[in-house]
Amino acid sequence: MKNVQFNIRPVLFCDLEKLTEIGELTFREAFEALNDPDDFEDYVKNNLSLEIIREEWNDPKNAFFLLEHEREVAGYLKLQSGKQPSCVPGNSVIALERLYLKNDKQNLGLGQKLFQFAVERARAQNFQVMWLGVWEHNEGAIRFYQRFGMKKCGSHIFQLGGDPQTDWIMWMDL
Repeated sequence: MKNVQFNIRPVLFCDLEKLTEIGELTFREAFEALNDPDDFEDYVKNNLSLEIIREEWNDPKNAFFLLEHEREVAGYLKLQSGKQPSCVPGNSVIALERLYLKNDKQNLGLGQKLFQFAVERARAQNFQVMWLGVWEHNEGAIRFYQRFGMKKCGSHIFQLGGDPQTDWIMWMDL
């Protein structure tokens, strides 16, 4: 793989529209074709609007980062502290709540860079465990996280509109 130039930086207030756009775009690219249109649109409307993203960004438990590649926003990351499923061990735990890349930016090693950034950021803040939820049917993402040593410990429901979907809970020691 050639050396890919990229930048990862914190999301600033002036970036919230960009964050909202990349959040909706990447979620649509990943899941829209696999779900009922009404359930999908309900989820997007109630979870990925500028107003909701602004509220999440203002919450000190959340940290958002943009990944830039070739002078454009190519993906983003959200880390969240303060919640922990019962199957995740440890006392100092952070959630990798979102890690998304645009489809045309995948397979360049950028997802790995974003994941490694999340791990380094969590370690720098003295977290000892990182966990995430990943849709049970998202086999590519599951394999991606397993490559970094994440392992399944349980599951929870991800509510996509009126469709309760099962997410695997995966975790790793930092």
